[in-house]
Amino acid sequence: MKMGNLMSANFSFDDLKSKYRMFSDPIAALKVNKRTYKNDEFVISDMKIELTSKFEANFAVFSVRGVVDEETRGFKDGLRGLFDLGSRIDISVGYCDELEEVFTGFISGVTYDLPQKDGFGVLTVQCMDVKGIMMNNNNYVQQKFRNCSDCVQSLMEKSQYSNYYGDLVVDRTRDETKLIEITNESDYDFLVRIAKKIDYEFFVSQDTVYFRKARAQNSNLATLSFGNGIEGINIAYTFWVW
Repeated sequence: MKMGNLMSANFSFDDLKSKYRMFSDPIAALKVNKRTYKNDEFVISDMKIELTSKFEANFAVFSVRGVVDEETRGFKDGLRGLFDLGSRIDISVGYCDELEEVFTGFISGVTYDLPQKDGFGVLTVQCMDVKGIMMNNNNYVQQKFRNCSDCVQSLMEKSQYSNYYGDLVVDRTRDETKLIEITNESDYDFLVRIAKKIDYEFFVSQDTVYFRKARAQNSNLATLSFGNGIEGINIAYTFWVW
């Protein structure tokens, strides 16, 4: 079973257990500027990926261990220039030999830690999805579009954004004649403001950017329960008295 598009695939926990062989032997693969690297080329560890359908950006962080060549005392040849800031990165994770691409974005930060004792060195890489770039682009643009969806399409197709995602899904909005104006705000703030105004969602899933009607996905993608996909659960109820 291939999971495919996380927004439309339907799967059960039993399917996942079978596919990933009881979740043994976790693996990860990185594609940086279209070149793929796997665990057997260097040690990828401490990976954390946070995905959300809210307005915040997705982010990922991981460590690469053993980055120093013991003989030359410099960085290993395969790592030189690999994690340049701003590079596009696609991250796939899975178990055994089954991988699924779950994150697409860019390298937003790199930290080198070269301890004096063992000398092996650790490189920590921080990543964000395309929203991270949009947050730092302030514009003053005054353009006229028939509707918000045309404006979103035009904005997201800018080359500084389109290089950091694969597909774009924009639900059509109703026609308008008023001027759509971006005034001293980032492209990210503008899209979030528009999405909230017309009750739309704006998020990234895998390599696809969605700007769509809120609560458009009503079907269950998977059913999990305590002990069957959920290791722990905490439910709290609060009663407010005014």
